[in-house]
Amino acid sequence: MEKPLIWNRCYPCLSINVLQKLPAPRGKIMFLYNLHLAWLSIKRTPVLSALMVSAIAIGIAICMTIITVYKLMANDPIPHKSNIIFTQTIDLRSASPDDDPNGPDHMSYQDAQNLLKSDIPSKISVHYQTVAVIKSEDESVRPFRSRVRPVTADFFSLFETPFLFGNQWTADDEDSLQQVVVISRALNLRLFGGINSIGQQIQVAGRFYKIVGVLDDWTPTPRFFELDGGAFSETEGAFIPFSLVPALELRKSGGSTVCHASETKEGWQGFLTDECTWLHMWVQLDTQEQQEQWKEHLDNYVKQQKELGRFPRELNNRLHSVMQWLEFKRVVNNDYIMLLGLAFMFLGVCLFNTVGLMLSQSLRRRGEVSVRRALGGSKLTLFYQHMVEASVIGLAGGALGLVLAQAGLAGVRSLYRGFDLLTQMNWQLIAITFGLSILSSLLAGLLPTWRICQLAPAQYLKTQ
Repeated sequence: MEKPLIWNRCYPCLSINVLQKLPAPRGKIMFLYNLHLAWLSIKRTPVLSALMVSAIAIGIAICMTIITVYKLMANDPIPHKSNIIFTQTIDLRSASPDDDPNGPDHMSYQDAQNLLKSDIPSKISVHYQTVAVIKSEDESVRPFRSRVRPVTADFFSLFETPFLFGNQWTADDEDSLQQVVVISRALNLRLFGGINSIGQQIQVAGRFYKIVGVLDDWTPTPRFFELDGGAFSETEGAFIPFSLVPALELRKSGGSTVCHASETKEGWQGFLTDECTWLHMWVQLDTQEQQEQWKEHLDNYVKQQKELGRFPRELNNRLHSVMQWLEFKRVVNNDYIMLLGLAFMFLGVCLFNTVGLMLSQSLRRRGEVSVRRALGGSKLTLFYQHMVEASVIGLAGGALGLVLAQAGLAGVRSLYRGFDLLTQMNWQLIAITFGLSILSSLLAGLLPTWRICQLAPAQYLKTQ
């Protein structure tokens, strides 16, 4: 026998009276009860509920796609020491008029060699990226071209590179021009199948190098120490001692080289003594005193070089911490900030539509709400119930939005090369996805819930 409509309206109220007699905390009982009511409400209006979930999901997906890319772009790549690692620029350009007030981003070879002699910084790294042919002793592995970085010994400790096998070479190895190499995990996998290859030899640009270390996965994002090679590129390949540069004659690849003299010298050795900027130089200055001493040292160095006929411009030395350097180089440009704003505006439009749908759903339940109020249900209880229902809608929207966001990130990867590292969601971003979706649904549910709680029960009980 079909129960009368008034029974269906009252059933939730009777159910709560039964639930309250169970030996469990009242808060937990009420929450489970409201979840049950939310599920019943969604089942009664599946089309309307699906539209609400879809509206939230689309808004969340667009938002989280942009937030994921933006967050990783603006990420601090080495947060525990980004305020004590610095790069410096010294202006060796000619005295001819130049609209750019900033000096070159890179260092010349002779300036890098001179500054490397200082004992003020705790660590100093000079490096650049090139490309060379790498060959294994195993004839079954065909020779191939790979990235190679000549780096000073401090490179690994300054940037805290993780090692899978072995370790870095020592300063003595570098001073004695030892042909040693540290390779990335990807290169080790390609050459040796991922096994411990310490002690093995490989050829780099025709010279044999002994492997002393294998890096673990290491890809700081953004790649602050080498922006001109791609701020969001993976860090892989081989690392060899910087002291071998004069003998190797390996030109820089994947970055800029600018010569500032009117005439350039011939050959590799001539290039090394030219006024050409092409090297990356980073220092670790642990204290404020060290930072002041280093600034003073740079100023004194330029003044000394002026006496030798170099640095014709006025003193223009600058020191940048990691985050200052990323800001100076505009790794996150204004276009992405504007795009982030547009994404939130689109989410607002989706929420506006969700408000209308929730209001329509709430007004359909005026009779049920009136019966519950007449049976003693308070406005606060009804408000809590509808907020739980909005949260369920938001949770479902977040789950669907997460799937759509992954599809959006896959689209970004297919459209833009070099964005692979920027389109990977971590647990923090997944938590933000669900948090934002639930918050959005709660905000969207405030007006409909407030309206339904203000109804006069007597007006609608007459029609039941």
